[in-house]
Amino acid sequence: MELLKSSIYSIFAVLFFSACSQQYDFGIPPSSDVFPSSVQYNNKVDMVFMIDDHSSMGYHHDRLAEAMPALVQSLLALKMDFHIVVVSSSMSPSKMRGGKFLGYPKVLTNATPNLASVLARRLQLGSDGSAREYGIESVMTVLSDKYLLSAEGQGFFREEALLSVIAVSNEDDHSGLGTVADYIQFFEQRKKPFDNGQKSWVFNFIGNLDANPRCPTNPDQSYTERGDTFIGLVNASHGQAESICSSDLTPAIKNIKARIIQVLTDFKLSRKPDVSSIRVFSNGTPVPRSNVNGWDYLPTENLIRFYGTWVPAADVAIKINFNPAGAD
Repeated sequence: MELLKSSIYSIFAVLFFSACSQQYDFGIPPSSDVFPSSVQYNNKVDMVFMIDDHSSMGYHHDRLAEAMPALVQSLLALKMDFHIVVVSSSMSPSKMRGGKFLGYPKVLTNATPNLASVLARRLQLGSDGSAREYGIESVMTVLSDKYLLSAEGQGFFREEALLSVIAVSNEDDHSGLGTVADYIQFFEQRKKPFDNGQKSWVFNFIGNLDANPRCPTNPDQSYTERGDTFIGLVNASHGQAESICSSDLTPAIKNIKARIIQVLTDFKLSRKPDVSSIRVFSNGTPVPRSNVNGWDYLPTENLIRFYGTWVPAADVAIKINFNPAGAD
């Protein structure tokens, strides 16, 4: 009887991710712990770059543009299915170019020719925008049903994709549409959580994280304004906040990209595992346990996270075996 009991556990108390005919979407994990089939990443991400285009931002646009080739190369290498749009923070009546997708084609994708250079040019909006930054209002406008269903807004938003907003500004938002809590509610309603409970939106910010006099908000260097509203959205969505003060924004973009990929490639487990029993394979090759270059288990979130060169591309077959905690 004990032998039979042990055999039953060995069959049913294992989590398999392997390459067969049936597929599951990441973010919508099966309810069972037995998977004789592959888990396919949900490799879809919709990205909104919200760019402050006031007079003090021209230099920062150039640094941001210089970071785009590395971002695009990484997304393509990981076989991500992405949509990218750019919007301005200028929503004042005298300089109304916010609240709409800029450039043509309005939605950039994996298939856009010369993608890195096209995106880099699009981010360089100049510095003649409004002195009152309504970045959140601009983003909320382009994510509204009215805009997304219009001829201008179609082709960007996908319900099943991760929504990633990247706000770039050297001051705080001044939309005045509500509190940070109100804005969080908007994103929560716009993007329902994945079936495993994880958020399907992440807000990132490149801006002033403190009152650093080396990084002034206005050209005459009379003051520096923290991006508190943006930081509140970053914290609520577990996004990435990066300083705009650096002469090289490539590391900031790299960190934001890493967080986006992290959300997409985290494996949420449906049961608490016996951690010592976890074995992870990538296309049949054992993956070492390492939070630098390998995999690690995050107990508070009950998930497997990948690091370094072991972060898998969307078409890699991942297999994770474990015994549930407490199993004999």
